[in-house]
Amino acid sequence: YNTQSGGDGQSQILVLQLIYLWPTGTGPLGLNLTNQPNGNRMLVATSVSTTEAYSCNSGQTSC
Repeated sequence: YNTQSGGDGQSQILVLQLIYLWPTGTGPLGLNLTNQPNGNRMLVATSVSTTEAYSCNSGQTSC
């Protein structure tokens, strides 16, 4: 992943990813919901959006 800022921030793609290790136990009838070591399940949520284009006042170098 590239964690550096790119350019002026206008019309950029923004990706936000949240990862949570959820502690789980054995479910009913021996159902195993774990997918990670130590009895945890990894839950992942991802959101992708773009920043809006905007204009600065004339004569300004940044907004």
